[in-house]
Amino acid sequence: MAYLQLQGIEKEFGNVRVIRGIDLEIKQGEFIVFVGPSGCGKSTLLRLIAGLEETSAGTLMLDGRDITEQPSSKRDLAMVFQSYALYPHLSVFENMSFALKLAKVDAAVIQEKVGRAAKILNLTDYLQRTPKELSGGQRQRVAIGRAIVRAPKVFLFDEPLSNLDAALRGQTRIEIAKLHRDLGATTIYVTHDQVEAMTLADRVVVLRDGRIEQVGTPLELYDRPANQFVAQFIGTPQMNMVAAKDLQPLVNRTGLPVEPDGHIGLRPENISLCAAGQGQLDAKVELIEALGAETLVYVSTASGVPLVVRQNERTELLVGSAVGLHVDVDAAHLFDAAGKITRTGVPCKQPIHVSFHFKKEPTMSHTTSTHTTSLQRLAGRHAVLTGAAGGIGIAVLAAYLREGACCTAVDLPQAPSQDLVQLMQQYPASLHYVAADVAQQASIDAMLACAIARFGPIHALFNNAATFTMGPLLEQGPADYDFVFNVNVKGMFFVMQAVLKHMLAQGVQGSVINLASQAGRRGEALVAHYCASKAAVISYTQSAALAMAPHGIRVNGIAPGVIDTPMWGKVDALFAKYEGLAIGEKKRQVGLAVPLGRMGNPSDLEGAALFLASSESAYITAQTLNVDGGNWMS
Repeated sequence: MAYLQLQGIEKEFGNVRVIRGIDLEIKQGEFIVFVGPSGCGKSTLLRLIAGLEETSAGTLMLDGRDITEQPSSKRDLAMVFQSYALYPHLSVFENMSFALKLAKVDAAVIQEKVGRAAKILNLTDYLQRTPKELSGGQRQRVAIGRAIVRAPKVFLFDEPLSNLDAALRGQTRIEIAKLHRDLGATTIYVTHDQVEAMTLADRVVVLRDGRIEQVGTPLELYDRPANQFVAQFIGTPQMNMVAAKDLQPLVNRTGLPVEPDGHIGLRPENISLCAAGQGQLDAKVELIEALGAETLVYVSTASGVPLVVRQNERTELLVGSAVGLHVDVDAAHLFDAAGKITRTGVPCKQPIHVSFHFKKEPTMSHTTSTHTTSLQRLAGRHAVLTGAAGGIGIAVLAAYLREGACCTAVDLPQAPSQDLVQLMQQYPASLHYVAADVAQQASIDAMLACAIARFGPIHALFNNAATFTMGPLLEQGPADYDFVFNVNVKGMFFVMQAVLKHMLAQGVQGSVINLASQAGRRGEALVAHYCASKAAVISYTQSAALAMAPHGIRVNGIAPGVIDTPMWGKVDALFAKYEGLAIGEKKRQVGLAVPLGRMGNPSDLEGAALFLASSESAYITAQTLNVDGGNWMS
């Protein structure tokens, strides 16, 4: 059932009709982004929802209540403006508490609400400062905090990052995403920046000229645009859009069923470079943008058509170089003369890589671990791995790839790690990276749809996504609890549930491996939420195994001891803070306590992860294997 519902919303300024019959349903807890070019009506629509503008027609329903005629103060909404709108003479505390004081809320309640919001936003040390003493990012956090303390039913953000520089925009965008995950609040966010839309949203609403062009998850819009406008608006760099007549040699050669006056849409990653004369088209390099993790090559065909090519590897090409182009025609989107899509390309398909045999970067250490012999135990199988960008996840991912699996690597929406980029270069045909937030059901659904479209039915899940907070037990608040349990328990369970449903529907007798921890068996005073969450993982593993055993699906766990991952650097520093130890001392003590004489490495988990994913463990289920160097043996 819709939590916020827009029915036939219209807005006219005089004779100018700026909002034209908007119908939209928003679920409770969703993060919705309105995106579109300047003048499309996205900010006006937000102001209509907020009650800052009167609707000309239509109805607004919030939680079953008609708020169309309600003043903004009665709608139970909170808005964060582009300009911050802070009182310059008031302190941070006074700005954040202003609305509560007007409502005559008890002083103790105000103190508690502002203190909690300040802790969430890392503003505790700045409560007595005035806005002029803060950076732009800190001022924006104060504006967000002022909204949080009101505990509204819906948060409204009107281009909140547009006044920040590029570095602060990226940082604040991450903070807003974490905030939404922690609070679980319904959020509507307006932006003209499609990167913000793609990285923040559960669903994106694309607007043009006061109308909705398409609504969907970021990947749905990217993979299955409704028309030419959406196809070109979503994606950076934007989709190559070429008139069919200008690519007639490609049409003739491949038989693309495009209308004579239509257009062909090609994502930059669906065009590959090859040696001149060896592709479907010949071209010349006009510009190269080397961005580190990826390279954008701007070329022009023999007939003068400009195209952009994206590749993960670096290039030794020069401006003016003659090259060939290989186009993945199955991924091409076709449009008629009016811009309506007539054929949707195959989503999530990787480009065909044709090597120039240039010098390659050295491969990463995880791909050449002590387990050098490949038995191809996972050949022909599709494995999904969450938390795959580093540490244990990247080690198991490399092992699965070595053993012949096709792998969908899942991690938070961010630039993939260097280790993951190197694996993508090493296994271009069998590794696909999907950005997803496992704490969001819509993100899980989109991730699985993309994974299945790329490699087909899923045979194995390595459920590794996790996080932690650390501190004295009596200082851990609701936000700390939610932060850990949303990922470690909720995310683990719903990813597992979605994969199990898929396996049942496809008749796959697969394997699910949940990463637990020895901390879930014994507890630890400074990481209580983490320990409790891992205990829940062990319990869920056993319960799921019993439920799935009649269907031939195995569910097991791995409980590592202390593993020396990058996260341990943070843990070590926190132990130093709370236990008064020197940096590195806790790590030394832990290593000495392990009977095998050292902390574990991520690669130490490869054997157990391979065993449980392969047919070698066909008669094993409901088990959680200890990989701990004997540290917790009774």
